[in-house]
Amino acid sequence: PGPSQLYQNGLDQLKRGSTSTARTIFQELLSNFPTSDLAPASQLYIAESLYKEKNFAGADVAYAAVVTKYGDSPLAPTAHYKRALIAVEQGNTAEAKRLLNEVISRYPRSDEAVLAADELKRIG
Repeated sequence: PGPSQLYQNGLDQLKRGSTSTARTIFQELLSNFPTSDLAPASQLYIAESLYKEKNFAGADVAYAAVVTKYGDSPLAPTAHYKRALIAVEQGNTAEAKRLLNEVISRYPRSDEAVLAADELKRIG
């Protein structure tokens, strides 16, 4: 299957709650079609699948990959923000503040910048 079919299959598995299967499909897409327009979203969904499994360390690494590999993607601010939320959830306030401030400085016009500012106020 091509990237579109793999992507759809991965989404279908994710919706069914088959996070491991979805992740395998998205990884196949990234391996076989690394320059596909669907690559950034596939990497984001790999992170989402890990997060749903409460594998926060793995999710953080996968979200970071979206930011480093696809920094110009519209999904980069989302991934960066979600890294900050993981830090908040784990009680790592210093790291959360650092990441939230990065979201605001790197993506000032994004919706995530607004969310990051609100989260900074919330966590103090």
